[in-house]
Amino acid sequence: MEAASSTNSSTKEGNSSQPNVLPSNIEQAGTFWPFSPLQDGSQSLTAQIVAQLPPIERATALIEAYFTNLSWVVGPIDRAQTIGELLPLFYPQSAKTQESSSDAGPAENLATTSLTDFQKAVDAAIESPHELALLFAVFMIGAVADLTQSPENAEAKRYNTLTRAALGLSSVFGASSLSSCQAVFLLASFEMFSAKGVSNDGAWKMFTFGMCLSSTVSAL
Repeated sequence: MEAASSTNSSTKEGNSSQPNVLPSNIEQAGTFWPFSPLQDGSQSLTAQIVAQLPPIERATALIEAYFTNLSWVVGPIDRAQTIGELLPLFYPQSAKTQESSSDAGPAENLATTSLTDFQKAVDAAIESPHELALLFAVFMIGAVADLTQSPENAEAKRYNTLTRAALGLSSVFGASSLSSCQAVFLLASFEMFSAKGVSNDGAWKMFTFGMCLSSTVSAL
């Protein structure tokens, strides 16, 4: 129950600062996946997706919810990679927040905290779109694992769409990466953990797709 209490205020904070309705072009990009949208890799679409990142407080709460409540079931990513690699990549201010948490103000979206930090995150997303997708996938499962919400909640569905949209920024067929495989495995986990339907057929199909992608990544 610790996870439930630790995420309660953050849930309200995150949901109030970011409505669940996404821009239509992001919804469309999420629907297109595993194919890429016509504006494949465009800086404009990438920036819009990055702008949907939650406040750092909500991001860390979702990460904690995932690793506390669900990572022991299916864990394609560990805490060290999430906290040590992904979070600093798209939250350049995270180190400063950790060093001086007493000076931190109200939670704000990444797009409004600092234009410099936001541009750094956009540049990172353009360079590594599948890492952005993987971070959204962690948020997605974290929202499912948040005990203050039902497993199939609007926040989790929102991050599911954002994960797919970010994966589509660079085709997984042309340039598979470890992070894209990890994100696909988390998408499969969402199908299972969210109690989305009466059958797990979709989850197993997604797991199979993830394994096919994994077989093409030489680093594995």
